Amino acid sequence: MANGAGDAVDPTLFRNALSSFATGITVITTEVNGEIRSMTANAFMSGSLEPPLCIVSVAKRARTHGMQIETGYFGVSILAQVRRNCASISPTIRLRIWNRCSIISAARPTIAADIVARHECGDHSIFVGRIV
Repeated sequence: MANGAGDAVDPTLFRNALSSFATGITVITTEVNGEIRSMTANAFMSGSLEPPLCIVSVAKRARTHGMQIETGYFGVSILAQVRRNCASISPTIRLRIWNRCSIISAARPTIAADIVARHECGDHSIFVGRIV
C-alpha cells in the first residue's frame, strides 16, 4: 500500500484491502427525539465477557455518531443476510423497541448496550457498550 518506509498509505488501496476481510455485518441503531438512525457496521466485536461489553467503530462524520453520544446507548442487530446499506431504514424492515433500543425484528441475535466509554481513533470513534 506504500512504496517504502515513511511513504503515505493510499487511502483507496487501504480501504480496498480492508474490505476484502470476511466478517459479519451488523446494523447499529440509535434514536433521538423519535428519529431512528441506523448504519451498517462490520467494525463490531465483543470486548469482554465479564463485564459483558461490545465495541463498535463509527465515523465521526456519520449522523449516527452524534446521536449515539447524545443518547448514550445503541442497539445491534446481527444479520444473517447482508443488506447493502441501512443508513436509513427501509419501510419494509420491521423494527421493534427492546430495552429502549430500536432493533430489526427479524435479526437474531440482537444486543442493547449502554455506552460506557468512547475513544478517539482518527476519523472514527470507538464506542464501548455494556450489554444490558
